[in-house]
Amino acid sequence: MSERMTGPNNPMWGVLGWSRGLTAKTDTRISKRAASLKRSWSNPVVRARRSEIMKEVGSRPTLREKARATMLARWAKPGERQRASNVGKAAWARGRKEKVSLEIRRERMRQAHLGKTPWNKGLHGVMRAWNKGLKMPASFREKIRLAWKKNYAAHAAASTAALLRSRRQKRQTGIERKVETTLLRLFPGEWKYVGLGDVIIGRKVPDFINVNGQKKIVEVYGSYWHKKEDAPRRKKIFRRYGYKTLILWDYDLMNDQQLEKKLIAFAREN
Repeated sequence: MSERMTGPNNPMWGVLGWSRGLTAKTDTRISKRAASLKRSWSNPVVRARRSEIMKEVGSRPTLREKARATMLARWAKPGERQRASNVGKAAWARGRKEKVSLEIRRERMRQAHLGKTPWNKGLHGVMRAWNKGLKMPASFREKIRLAWKKNYAAHAAASTAALLRSRRQKRQTGIERKVETTLLRLFPGEWKYVGLGDVIIGRKVPDFINVNGQKKIVEVYGSYWHKKEDAPRRKKIFRRYGYKTLILWDYDLMNDQQLEKKLIAFAREN
């Protein structure tokens, strides 16, 4: 029987079982069928009797042909195969025989929407907030403010820690050493090199800071690492905290006399 009733010779070939996709939770027939089979196969007598029947059917060609004819007659009825294959399927898939391509589905949707007014016609991309016009309770506003404050403090602490780690790996450059030597010679004990992260102002690390009571800073820039627009930005940041800033570029250090004049003039500013 296994040779003649398998593959395309089997009337059930290509037909989905009625219980496909169903579970005991979604269909009571599954649970009833499972309970019935469990009771039947738990009885040794029933098991032995069914085994004898299957052996007899397999050994007698006439019984095999009779079973095959019965199945063919059943599935030859109009709509029987489609009805059995639709059991357990979603409603939208019932009766669907063709495989519709994506292009065909798009065309069908386009035809279905012809003559209809789109829901977003006239909006032109305008975004409207769902809470526009609503008043937020004061307690909720305060809660949001504190949450943002906490997040900002955590972010600022993490950024400062990362900045300090990067500065610890930095070494004093040659032009910074030259400016430090000039400052110590002209103004002994008045300036200190803090370019390794000893002082942080506005999340920025200055190169030299005055330690003699004046809020002044000297920054040393290299043409390779800094841009022209970096100088006014750095001055603006330090100005918020009341510091005056002198920016020295690497080409300013080529003439020692000009360097000394700039430092002396900056130190004499009020």
